[in-house]
Amino acid sequence: MVGQILAELTALTELATKIIDGEAIEVHETLEEEEYTASIMYHKCKEYMFLVESKGTLTLSLRSIEIPELFIALPGPVFVQMGESISLEELC
Repeated sequence: MVGQILAELTALTELATKIIDGEAIEVHETLEEEEYTASIMYHKCKEYMFLVESKGTLTLSLRSIEIPELFIALPGPVFVQMGESISLEELC
């Protein structure tokens, strides 16, 4: 379990670094609701969620799909550059 948590945290850190550095991230699905927008992205053939919550204040976070309690909160405002979507086959 420790190894899985460490691997997920490492992947979230890599994704957060890409976003902070202004690199484009590929979003494959987006769900927009009144108080949040959830975008699904792939990193090393695994799904992760970029969540934008707007309940009172703007909250940005990257979340693990495999371990839902594991996330990294990003400081706002963050400019997120969305790139072209690529197929999962191209990633693996």
